Amino acid sequence: MTTVATDNIGSFTASFNVPISVAGPHNIIIDDGLNTEKAFFTMESTPPPVPDTYVPKPDSAVSAQVTFAWGTVYDPSEPVPTLSNFADKGFQQPILEKQI
Repeated sequence: MTTVATDNIGSFTASFNVPISVAGPHNIIIDDGLNTEKAFFTMESTPPPVPDTYVPKPDSAVSAQVTFAWGTVYDPSEPVPTLSNFADKGFQQPILEKQI
């Protein structure tokens, strides 16, 4: 469930997928048996607006090399956008995911 990376001085980062949950603040407790730290994150209830797609045009066929371009969207929470590419129309298995 969680991916953890540590360095040689004891610092660490942890990544996890947040389960479906209600909007609002959520607490995270990190405990290594000696130290306990608390943090929180906010689950938003409204997604940011969808940007306009400039290139490629929606529902168009593309060649092996593709350029992507889209309009700017303002979101005060500043989430990290992710570009995902799927081979199937059901969006089950991404063949490419990149934070941009």
